[in-house]
Amino acid sequence: TYTPNNYIVSRTWFVQYLGIARSNTIIDRMATSEVKLSEEERNTILGEAYFLRGFFYFNLARFYGEVPLVINETTDVNTLDPKKATLKEVYDQIIADFDKAEKLLPVRNVNGKAHKYAAVTFSAKAYLQMAGMPLNDVEAAKRAESQAKKVMDSGLFDLVENYFSLF
Repeated sequence: TYTPNNYIVSRTWFVQYLGIARSNTIIDRMATSEVKLSEEERNTILGEAYFLRGFFYFNLARFYGEVPLVINETTDVNTLDPKKATLKEVYDQIIADFDKAEKLLPVRNVNGKAHKYAAVTFSAKAYLQMAGMPLNDVEAAKRAESQAKKVMDSGLFDLVENYFSLF
């Protein structure tokens, strides 16, 4: 049994919400930013922010289950709502973020940064998680299959021919 005093548990929680806060700042400020960016650059930055927010919430949902949903920039801690969202609400947000990321991200991106098919793959993983306990979403497995098929049909990825060459 872990308590909030456990360093790993509290640090994991903190780091995920730090990433969410930074993603929220980018998402909220991008609409009003006066920085001159091309539409492609703006979409890539927004797509990466949505991808990361979805990724951080996906980690939180798997580690902790029901967690507070913070989907706007926090400028005053007194406005935060510490109520936990239901697990379904959290996964709905995760899927929404990965869907937005899929639409905004380029097919290819700089190494180490999210791209369209990373968002598609993570949405497939989230759907698979939703298909199991405790949500038992009967449609989620079909949606996971559909998302995974998008990645396979893209023709951009292959399995490694020699598994042992990885080591």
